[in-house]
Amino acid sequence: MPSSRYLDLTFFWVIFFFSQNFLTRTTMPRKYAKKPGARRYRDYDEQTLLQAIKDCKSDSVKKVAERCGIPFRTLWNKVKGLHQNSCGGQTALRKEVKDELVNCLLICSEFGMPLEHRDVKLVVSGYLNRTRQKITVFKNNVPGDDWVRGFLKRNDILTNRMCQNIKRSRAQVQPENVEKYFSNLKGSLEGVPTGNIVNYDETNLADDPGVTKCIFRRGVKYPERVINHSKGNISIMFSGTAEGELLPPFVVYKAAHLYDSWRQGGPTGTRFARSKSGWFDAACFEEWFSVIIVPWARRREGPKLMIGDNLSSHLSEAVISKCQQHCIRFVLLPPNSTDKCQPLDVSFFGPMKREWKQIMNEHKMQRPSSTSLDKALFPRLLSKLMERMGIRIPANLKAGFRACGIAPFNMDVVLRKFPRAGGTTERTRTAQLSPALLEYLQQFKYNPGGNQKQRTARKRLLVEPGKSISGQDLTSTSSSSSSSTPSALPDATGTSSSMTSTDSAHGSTSSSSSDRRKLQSQTQTPVLSDSASESSDSEVVSSEDEWQPSVTKKARCRNVFQDLS
Repeated sequence: MPSSRYLDLTFFWVIFFFSQNFLTRTTMPRKYAKKPGARRYRDYDEQTLLQAIKDCKSDSVKKVAERCGIPFRTLWNKVKGLHQNSCGGQTALRKEVKDELVNCLLICSEFGMPLEHRDVKLVVSGYLNRTRQKITVFKNNVPGDDWVRGFLKRNDILTNRMCQNIKRSRAQVQPENVEKYFSNLKGSLEGVPTGNIVNYDETNLADDPGVTKCIFRRGVKYPERVINHSKGNISIMFSGTAEGELLPPFVVYKAAHLYDSWRQGGPTGTRFARSKSGWFDAACFEEWFSVIIVPWARRREGPKLMIGDNLSSHLSEAVISKCQQHCIRFVLLPPNSTDKCQPLDVSFFGPMKREWKQIMNEHKMQRPSSTSLDKALFPRLLSKLMERMGIRIPANLKAGFRACGIAPFNMDVVLRKFPRAGGTTERTRTAQLSPALLEYLQQFKYNPGGNQKQRTARKRLLVEPGKSISGQDLTSTSSSSSSSTPSALPDATGTSSSMTSTDSAHGSTSSSSSDRRKLQSQTQTPVLSDSASESSDSEVVSSEDEWQPSVTKKARCRNVFQDLS
């Protein structure tokens, strides 16, 4: 009878070999190293193999194999139609399933719903479970991270990238609106030279060098870099033509006064202004148009075309009248479409801001004690930015107008960026996808909140400080308030902006006069910007009995456009 020590050793070696076999089957090594003396794998391309198969019709397989550097048995099998699979380990999914998965991933990304590594693993696992397939190398039929990385490596059309979040208002821009914009733009471009097309847009340069990769000890939990920065921004209006000419920038500081040192050392022709908010209001836009666009238009012969966004501060009767005087056609972009139709957004601001971050990084290193961006140094930093952009400015501007389909005119360049569920794109036509999936993607992108319940008005409860309330107390209070004093007041955030003083009085008849006045001041008092305060008092009618909202400046300018047309 075998000794106990012999049994222990036998049990140990059984467990060892079982664990080695189990690990080999369920895990994948990250790096494959060829053992010395192992067989030689293919070091030839597919074209060479196909040519060798053709040569075997007129020559022996052995001679062709020696001449082409292909193993004899490999070429023999290919000629006889044996072992048509690729050498090495075989893929877990069939080719048609792999191609369909690639199409699904591409279409989901086009509709704004890209998948992550975890999502890909769950999709493959769900497919295998539905088709009752068992892949032994997948633990619980779920592929691992190594398989996902290998899948992306085998399919060059796919890549793993950091994505940026955009608002649904931008994602819900309909292709029909863009087609209508291009149909109108085509008529506006008639007779306009390429050098007479200008695009304008405002942006800001931040007092923040941004994040960058640095060297740290491996495993450090919080990699940090000591550098001062703030949330300050300086607004700038840029404008460029389709021929690659960049007009002088227009800087707006957030300040009550403008000082002489804030404009010294800037680029040639740069104009400087200030506003209370730091952004472009109607007065700043009119000043920019008068000192930048009007001199440019006077130097140009023939009709001119100016393209920009449809902000209300960019529309005024003074600007429209000056456009008529200098033969400038003012074209507005579709709402929420600047990321696709605005040349400066598409190809100019990105490289410029990346260069600005490098300049800010150097500036912070030279002045480590500076806590914020000094306005007296900003003109010189702006000059350095323009110098570094240098020769790239014309190329970037031309590329932006070309990518937006303006010069040369080509609406298909922009319409290709919009996926449609009707099968209008090449990928959706060739992919054998479920119509339900395409319908869901269409609903997710263009109408995500179609069945959402509308928000009802909230009510502010009058609860004593330090006292709690429950749902039963709220029910009893509301039932008793029907025969006595109401216990809730309408919240200002839930009421309509067109509420009159009479409506407010009816809604809070038993409330105190101070609460009623506070509610009226929150719901009825119109907020006027700096530009609106300069308009005549007859535009806004306000009284204690009734308040009627005035016609907005944007609506007035729309009427002006209709009159001009």
